[in-house]
Amino acid sequence: MAVYLDYVNNVNVPHHKKVARTINYIKTIKRFLENMLLAIDQECKSQNLNKNTITVYDFNDHIVGCIAKYISNRKEWSEIYYDKHFNCYITFFDYLIERGYLIKNWFKGITFNNPEKEVLWAEKSDIDAVLNIIDTADPIREYKGKQGITKRNVRKDWSKDTIIFTLLTGRRWNDQASAKFEDVVLNEHGELIGGYINMTNFKKTNGKKKLNPTPVKVAVPIIKELAEFLISKGYGKKPPETYIIAPEEMSRELVVRNMSDCFSHFHKKTNPKFPMSLENVRKTYISRMYQYMGLDTNSITQHSSIELIQKHYASKKARVYLAKNFEIWKEPNSELIKSFNENTTDFDQL
Repeated sequence: MAVYLDYVNNVNVPHHKKVARTINYIKTIKRFLENMLLAIDQECKSQNLNKNTITVYDFNDHIVGCIAKYISNRKEWSEIYYDKHFNCYITFFDYLIERGYLIKNWFKGITFNNPEKEVLWAEKSDIDAVLNIIDTADPIREYKGKQGITKRNVRKDWSKDTIIFTLLTGRRWNDQASAKFEDVVLNEHGELIGGYINMTNFKKTNGKKKLNPTPVKVAVPIIKELAEFLISKGYGKKPPETYIIAPEEMSRELVVRNMSDCFSHFHKKTNPKFPMSLENVRKTYISRMYQYMGLDTNSITQHSSIELIQKHYASKKARVYLAKNFEIWKEPNSELIKSFNENTTDFDQL
């Protein structure tokens, strides 16, 4: 296992084969492998195996079954988390086999959960509730770790800005935190609306798996609400090199970490029907974009396929909304529909 972790950390790896990986990714791989050893320690006692004596040559279907039992019994872990564990183990054994270990990859027989869940986007009322409570609710969030409980104030002067900027751009946290006013490109008439923010797509940039990759840029359309936001934050008055979000904060890492922590913390205090994170706000943007762009949505969001957007980002409401003008044989009873719509929520107003 130590050899594999060295490989993940690019230790003694030829320069042309080195892969850029984030610290969090490396920590996750290490945690998954440690969980595998814990599972063996607790579930494989009948075979007189423990994490200190087992080798990769001892693995068989029974041991893989013990690991699967241990992980699936952890109620606090989701089905997706279960799948991620075993994807890690398959990759780990493939690495060993590629390097000459005469072993079988027993993990390739595992059945994945691959859960498909309805996309939950944040309604306007959800977002407004969080924005309204930030200034008054208790801002202290507790984090449980190996050293005990750590308390941190997640309310910042720019907390509301990060939520609004997510809603108006739909970009990931790193993309937003690195955006500056100098990245704003006006339209052909020198106006904000119809222009774009030339942000760095960090996921695609890092996906090149190079140590110093050329940044992949994504053009984020400047719609009316985004133009108003940029002006309110000082566009045209502050220096071009000013960060759009939290310009006074020197640590971009802190900004990124606080973005999702802040929304989740305060959303819980609104007594919601469903738990949400800032990712649900991002899905609101992508769902609304899907309503407008349809199958061309990924030309804006830079997702690899429209199927990926439909599965993970566009809500069912957004998908069926595209068919609102579809008819079978004839014009529907317009007066009946008009009467009904007057007494229901207009989806266009969300």
